[in-house]
This record gives sequence, C-alpha cells and structure tokens, in this order.
Amino acid sequence: MVSNFYALLIGIDYDEPNPYYKSLKGAVRDINKVASFLEKSLQIQVEHVIRLTSPLPEQNSPTDGRSPQGNKPPTYANIVEPTFRRLKQ
Repeated sequence: MVSNFYALLIGIDYDEPNPYYKSLKGAVRDINKVASFLEKSLQIQVEHVIRLTSPLPEQNSPTDGRSPQGNKPPTYANIVEPTFRRLKQ
C-alpha cells in the first residue's frame, strides 16, 4: 500500500554569522536520521521525504543519493513550493 504521508525535514547547521547565536552542529545529521526512520520503519516513500539542509561550510555534505530531489537549501521558495505542490495533488 502506498502511503499518502509526506515529510518536509529542515536541518540548519549553518546560518550567516551573527553576534547573538552560533551555528548548530547536528541538525542536518538529525533530519537524516529522521528520514531514515520514516523510510525504513514507517515505509514512507523516499520521494515523499523532502530534505532542506544548510550544513556547516567545512562539511560540504554531498547530495543525498536516496532523495530524488537531492538536498536543497532551506529557502522560502524551497519550503513553500513543494509543500503547496503536494497539497494541490
């Protein structure tokens, strides 16, 4: 049975430097673990798991091969466009 569930996972480790807070370490790793759980344990289709990431610059994580759209940056357009496209279907 094909699941109608979708997941939009956003992991932001790196943000422009500012004096109020530091970049995180682990948000991208965490959403990758959540995606793995959703796909393996809950059997949500890989195409239904959308990941938007902003890794630390020194990590330069490669595009995740399991995700057909690859990892995209967590911009407004990348958050809104896939979400509303799915709702219209």
